[in-house]
Amino acid sequence: GVQRLVEVIRACESLDGQLIRCLELVDALDCIEKAAVTPAVPGKGRVAVKGIDLVPARGTCLAKGIVFEVDAGEPLIITGPNAAGKSLLGSTLLGLWPAGPNASIIISGATGPRPPLSTIMPAPQRIFLFHGKLLEQLAYPTILHLPAGLILRIHGFPPAAATKLLGHFQNFGARSCKFQGETAMVEFETEEAALRAAAQPQALDGHELDCELDAIGAGVPDLPRMRRALQAAGVDHVLRREKDGWLSERSWEDTLSDGEQQRLCFARVLYHGPTFGLLDECTSMVAADAEEDLYRMLFRDWNITPITLTQRMFMPDLYTSELNLGCQTTTRWEVTTTKG
Repeated sequence: GVQRLVEVIRACESLDGQLIRCLELVDALDCIEKAAVTPAVPGKGRVAVKGIDLVPARGTCLAKGIVFEVDAGEPLIITGPNAAGKSLLGSTLLGLWPAGPNASIIISGATGPRPPLSTIMPAPQRIFLFHGKLLEQLAYPTILHLPAGLILRIHGFPPAAATKLLGHFQNFGARSCKFQGETAMVEFETEEAALRAAAQPQALDGHELDCELDAIGAGVPDLPRMRRALQAAGVDHVLRREKDGWLSERSWEDTLSDGEQQRLCFARVLYHGPTFGLLDECTSMVAADAEEDLYRMLFRDWNITPITLTQRMFMPDLYTSELNLGCQTTTRWEVTTTKG
């Protein structure tokens, strides 16, 4: 009946998102094979575009010879109606779509067609979630190496609290607590025990514990930063309601509402902390007032410069310039300075 039809539609939408990401991966690998690695573009915060032609698969040019520059700290909003080429331009900046024969795209830190995620990270309208642990959703695309060490670092307690901290964590398998300066070092019997203790929000004497894995490396999650990202994006309740905390393993696209999924995508960008966030209608399911708070927080509190793709101008005080696609010019684009 109708319920079955709705389920089929949802399954098709999910499959469509997965296929798009597979095609993006194929395109990216193809670009890597064709392009030689070059020295990294110097600087930490600049995107300079010249001569981009937006030509989708059907072959009709949507905009020709696009030119614009974005520096860190100077947000850009890209506006235009549906099918004007906004998402296509985003894919081009990410190296997933050809820019045209005479195009030049210079992005700080890039050594090839794909700029590093540390410089520019996308947040699409439909977030990619997979069956796995909650902390893996936030860390994506970084591959985590778990467990990660026997010791938890806990901040904010005096050395006199060592016995109390040890007693608090003994149920998790803690065997000692020592202090290095003002940081408690709680050692556990196994790495798995340490990870499980850190995975769940902990409180002692009414104060929430800031637990950090002592191991270092690219694949070790920064749990305190993850927690701050969830709180800033308004989805900390997802962590708190899960019995296993960060280690809860689910099919998250079936567990979270559309709004929660978009907020989790926003938290993912906050966690990685790129210079630029490429935000493609990524808060369409979030209430308008909360949406504005998210964008201001991203820029002012987390120092991430938004490059926002949307159908309409909003928050003109936030943006320094606007690139409008689909306008009535011969090239179908124009750049204007906003009140920001």
